[in-house]
Amino acid sequence: MGNILFYGERGIVNGIVLDIKNHPSKQKGFLKAIRFAGGNSPEWIDNITGADFIVEPSLSEFGNPDLIMIAYEPDNKKHVLFIEAKTHCYQDEAIDKTSSFNIRGSTSAINFQLALKFRFAEAFKKVERNDYIIECQEYYQNNYESQDKLRRRIKNKVVIEICDRFRNAQDFWFVALTNDSDNAIPYADSDFLPPIGDWENNKSRFGLVSYAMLEKEDVINRNRGYFGAAAKVFLGSPADTGCPEAKPLEPINRIKWTDEQRVAANKLIDVIQAATDYEFDVQNGSYSLSVNGIALIKILTQNDNSIILGLRNDGLPEGWKKYFTYGIFNIGVANKRKLFAFAKFDPKDDQAIERLSEYAIRYIDFRGSAEIERPITCPILRTINRTKWTDEQHAAVNRLIDAIQTATGCKFDEYSGSYSLSDNRETLIKAFTQDDNCIILGIRYSRLPADYSKYLTYGTYNIGAGNRMKAFVCAKFGAKDNQAIERLSEYAIRYIKKQGLGEKI
Repeated sequence: MGNILFYGERGIVNGIVLDIKNHPSKQKGFLKAIRFAGGNSPEWIDNITGADFIVEPSLSEFGNPDLIMIAYEPDNKKHVLFIEAKTHCYQDEAIDKTSSFNIRGSTSAINFQLALKFRFAEAFKKVERNDYIIECQEYYQNNYESQDKLRRRIKNKVVIEICDRFRNAQDFWFVALTNDSDNAIPYADSDFLPPIGDWENNKSRFGLVSYAMLEKEDVINRNRGYFGAAAKVFLGSPADTGCPEAKPLEPINRIKWTDEQRVAANKLIDVIQAATDYEFDVQNGSYSLSVNGIALIKILTQNDNSIILGLRNDGLPEGWKKYFTYGIFNIGVANKRKLFAFAKFDPKDDQAIERLSEYAIRYIDFRGSAEIERPITCPILRTINRTKWTDEQHAAVNRLIDAIQTATGCKFDEYSGSYSLSDNRETLIKAFTQDDNCIILGIRYSRLPADYSKYLTYGTYNIGAGNRMKAFVCAKFGAKDNQAIERLSEYAIRYIKKQGLGEKI
């Protein structure tokens, strides 16, 4: 009795703070465990006598850091560290700039959030006490305008008062707290760097520390304390990203699979899909299940008539080595290559199919449990009162809504500036307009299917007011574009059915 369990990602951060808050030696150990991109730790760490913590404050348009640590030297010199925490490895939590990187539709990606805190620090250093905090126009234009259409600022007086605690700080540091292995190299892949413009001259201010690194330094322990209680429930094994010796595993085109392999793969897929909210995507040589755009499960075959099931080697629940004995392999090409732990079995082995599908379901649930929706930093999109919509806009939105309601049985509610479809008072879809005679269809940011970026290309925006504001990924199209209406209504219908909503009506 009397035990406390903090939930999810936030709970893990809370647990660390409570475990080290009364132990200056552990606070210093936390700082010493950080690996900085420049290769050297700051000299001031050896002089630290204690620290203050601010847990998940708001920095308005600069985002909400998971933790701010203010470390003190004996002469009261202070150093400010912004810490962004994730329950998976850095690479899985970052945006790949070579493919879909676009700050305009910003996300909670860790490299983007670290960049926002860097931008905050640069803006904060240039303003006087109690002033609005806003990015310098010239600095913003030279470094960020091409990627981010929002010049960031803070006008809220309460937030500005919190920021006053950083006044006269010696310096500012930016740290990723992740579930990487204890031998991870910080920011080793240039495709996943924080987008700050001049990386080379500022990289020494960016660090990475993993839970495994902190355990190695005896700062935290997975088997005791507040951190341990949260970690047992929400934190899987460290991602084995530091495994360059892992061999690639090439898929075999599905047209060459045997009938037995097809039947076995379909059995696996049917069981997993029936027990979860997710579906497998069909690819040339495999079936792949993704959560929030990250491939977690792969089903492939080998030439000896066997099936191999792979789980993304990041945050696997305890005991996975008992099931996945075939080895660790790289899957994918170039910088998209990821490590998966594999099990190999005969397609006629129904017991293996049952056992492995149960484990895969547990892994999906485990990954999803820590991925509760949280605020993300993105621009606000205002709706326009429906009395000001054009006749074409009214007609287009009605066609969109009619198609969705007819196919699902779900009803849209009318609001002054939009139509909304909700489940248990949680808005999932919004349809509204813009002044250029266009229509916006927005789908709730949380739990989007993996292929959403093909359809929802306008960006990610916060819609709503106050604490009811939520992030939606949006598509924008002309009111006369019947093909877009048809395509997007089909996608919305698929999304609704994926949530199980159509079955409830």
